[in-house]
Amino acid sequence: MRARLVAAAVCVVVLASGFGGGDEPAGSKLKVLVLGDSIAQGYARGLERDARTETINAASVNCSLVTSGILQGYRGDQIGQGCDNWRTEWPALVTQHQPDVVLVGTGGWEIVNRWFENPGVGPAATIRDQVFADAFVTAYVEAASLLSATGAAVVFSTSTYVDPDAALPTPEENPQINEIWYEAYGPKNPPANWQPPVPGQEFVPAKEKIERLNELKVEAGEKADVPVLDINGFIQPKGKYAAKYKGEFIRHADRSHFNERGYDLIAEFLVPKLRKAAKS
Repeated sequence: MRARLVAAAVCVVVLASGFGGGDEPAGSKLKVLVLGDSIAQGYARGLERDARTETINAASVNCSLVTSGILQGYRGDQIGQGCDNWRTEWPALVTQHQPDVVLVGTGGWEIVNRWFENPGVGPAATIRDQVFADAFVTAYVEAASLLSATGAAVVFSTSTYVDPDAALPTPEENPQINEIWYEAYGPKNPPANWQPPVPGQEFVPAKEKIERLNELKVEAGEKADVPVLDINGFIQPKGKYAAKYKGEFIRHADRSHFNERGYDLIAEFLVPKLRKAAKS
């Protein structure tokens, strides 16, 4: 089985097509374990509402698989993330729940600038830097190995575009996050309110960061022999951030997450592909 990106963004082989489920045995439910960040939590909620699946939602907020670097906050300080122990906790969940397939979805916290040496000193590495790319691919390949050790199928999902209204959230907008974890959408120039976290830190627009992240997921998928389901290509088919899908609003007010209708549409996209991956 070769790595596949399902839908659009990068040219690899398509895993499956259509939304259906008509070829699935009557009464058969696919057992899905969802791991990742808060957007993956939304994917799980959509899957939970789909009668074709039994879904375990074990995703968490602020999750990044790259633990070899220290995340840089918007003000240049060091910030933590919410799944530092994924190497031990995630395989234990697979053993506990015995899923047919494990869906791994991370995004916003993966594209945060980070220091790999001398935390807090000078500009942090960005996803443009090779050390950053290598750390991400290594972590994702390791995750695939650990999660599949007992025989479960593993799939990755692409990350979706974000388009925040401001470069820095205010406490009123999100009291739980006081440090930015992505730049503005861009696609090129920083917004008027953007300030470098430390002198000399370059602005890398979120659109570029997400697209580079998805390229790295495909690279990791090829190395780990894991399919990559292109949620971004499906829900943002024109290759840019959009608040609507076929005329329906699909985004949350924060312009980063989706609303529940958006998650339901994504679940329709995912189920037949997850089932095919489980059978491969």
